[in-house]
Amino acid sequence: MPYNPEEDKTIKEEQEEVGERTVIVASVMQYAEGQKKIQLGRRMKRADGELSPVKLGRLTAEEADAVLRLIEKLKPALGEGDSS
Repeated sequence: MPYNPEEDKTIKEEQEEVGERTVIVASVMQYAEGQKKIQLGRRMKRADGELSPVKLGRLTAEEADAVLRLIEKLKPALGEGDSS
């Protein structure tokens, strides 16, 4: 079955600024009726103030702390029994 963007749903999204230029984004996503999953990303503020997506890759300690806080906020949105 090919990917259908209309079936890719964002259930909940949280973000946290880390430093002056970095925003960590965490979302609970669900494709069709599949298992809900957490998606993580990083956005960097450009000179014009807009956010651009960049690879999350390696994390500073401050970014890792932000990721942990965001995951804790999103865990309830995963629902019962979906944490495995």
